[in-house]
Amino acid sequence: MRRIDQHLGPPLCLALGLLRSCAERWRPARHRAAGTPIRKVLVIKFWGMGSIVMATPALRALKKSYPDCRVTFLTFAQNEAICRMIQAIDRVHPYDAGSVAAFVRSFIGLVRLLRRERFDTVIDMEFFSNFTSIVTALSGAALTVGFHTPKFWRERFYTKRVSFDHSRHVTEIFLKALQALGADTDDLALAKPVPDSPALRTALDRVLAEHKVAPADLPICVSVNAGPLDYKRRWPLASYGELIRRIATHYPDHRIVLIGAADEAPYVDEVAALIPPNPRVTNLCGLLEVEQLVLLLQRSQLFIGNDGGPLHLAAAVGVPTVSFFGPETPSLYGPRGTADTVLYKNVPCSPCLNAYYSKDNSSCRNNVCMKSISVDEAWAAVQMALEARSASLPRVRAAIRQ
Repeated sequence: MRRIDQHLGPPLCLALGLLRSCAERWRPARHRAAGTPIRKVLVIKFWGMGSIVMATPALRALKKSYPDCRVTFLTFAQNEAICRMIQAIDRVHPYDAGSVAAFVRSFIGLVRLLRRERFDTVIDMEFFSNFTSIVTALSGAALTVGFHTPKFWRERFYTKRVSFDHSRHVTEIFLKALQALGADTDDLALAKPVPDSPALRTALDRVLAEHKVAPADLPICVSVNAGPLDYKRRWPLASYGELIRRIATHYPDHRIVLIGAADEAPYVDEVAALIPPNPRVTNLCGLLEVEQLVLLLQRSQLFIGNDGGPLHLAAAVGVPTVSFFGPETPSLYGPRGTADTVLYKNVPCSPCLNAYYSKDNSSCRNNVCMKSISVDEAWAAVQMALEARSASLPRVRAAIRQ
């Protein structure tokens, strides 16, 4: 999808821009009068569950500054569950891009939505996507916000443009889009996802009971995979296997839970095979919905994992984290809480993922940035995190019982 966007996007944007210019000669474009209230907002963010979580301060600022506005969030279908747990989003419009036919059906449905709703404001939170600029143009909104890029063919679709600043954290970059609307953007804290169905907790308890995870267990969740955006973000499996073995040996009373989506199960099974049989190590990969994962993280004492969606979910719910960065810089995407530890080597070729090129970097065949992080370094970070967490465990257990 990134390659299609890169190669087909520019000519489509140019063609749409030309058609729009011709149309405006006969019918002037809509303009927003000063002081007009913001009522119906479309926020676009397709890629990255973790990025959506880190956009929550911007979404909260939007609702705080314009409490009467209704926010519709346009995203890929696989992100629908996490979006429904974000209280600043009033409605989610999922886009299915699983096949060509699904993409066409979703596009037709999206055009109908745009014509029906007639949004007065569109905020495009994709940094350099051509497709989202096309959606912005088709909306006909009088007020549109997007990121400034050297791609001249998409610039005219935004009435307000903000810069992408690599020196700032992505949370602050998202907030810049809201600053362009005059919103109050002082609060940088991630919003906690809120699963709203009691049945989800019941289903989670059933899965945990089937795998002999007791209600009193406060697990250490380990996510060994990284999303398909870039698999070079994975810390080596052998390193994970050794780290988990050390935790299980030195902390025999702790429960270790391997997590991941259903399509990640074969990869997670590989690390499970490296660990000596241990009743305190449980593989739940593919068994939990996103909402159930959030509930599990809420009762966990530590999260260990790569740069990806589960890491940012853990940071959002307040779980201490130990994470591994390399292809992407933690100064842009790393968790920033006082209980978050980021391991990053800053080798000369890192970071190699660049938003200016849709994070499409196929030249790297050896992610030395991740392989350079030793098990000893990770083990020391885990020990420090567990020792710091031990003092607060009685309060955590009390909260879970309530």
